[in-house]
Amino acid sequence: MSKPIYTKNGDTGDTSLYSGGRYSKSDEVFEVLGTLDELSASLGLVKAPKNKEINTIINDLQEDLFAIGAFIANLKSPDVELIDLTQKTEEMEKEMDEFSKLLPELTNFILPGGSTTSAQLHFSRAVCRRLERSLIAYLDRNELDNDNELNKYFNRLSDLLFVLARYSNNKSGVHDIIWEGKS
Repeated sequence: MSKPIYTKNGDTGDTSLYSGGRYSKSDEVFEVLGTLDELSASLGLVKAPKNKEINTIINDLQEDLFAIGAFIANLKSPDVELIDLTQKTEEMEKEMDEFSKLLPELTNFILPGGSTTSAQLHFSRAVCRRLERSLIAYLDRNELDNDNELNKYFNRLSDLLFVLARYSNNKSGVHDIIWEGKS
């Protein structure tokens, strides 16, 4: 018989981090970690349609998110180092440049939607923006040295998800939905 997944340790509203100590589940670190998890799960939905080139990128992003979560959860541990976010950010910029070459020039605001994959990517982009806001608040309060790298990474990630959403629509033969606005 396998070991049960439940421990019952969090039944009273607190939990622990790997680095030690017990914290209320309402602590801001769990808002960041929970939103990281939500972003990774929303990206998992994107992989369902089996688009190999997008799936490869999504897999890499999910790996990054897990590594970033491990770093955030272990800020007090001197043994945990953050992955090279500068390199990861540069890779995202190159991917955006390559995909953007295949897209019509963007001259209007667009509404999320179109193909299912595009809509899912737009949703992931919105989750990423929420993560960015909670992460910045958390980093400001904890005065992290790497906060600029983290900020750049997530800002670029939301841009990449936007470009991938447009690319997905384009590849599916679906037009982006132009925001008409009001005169």
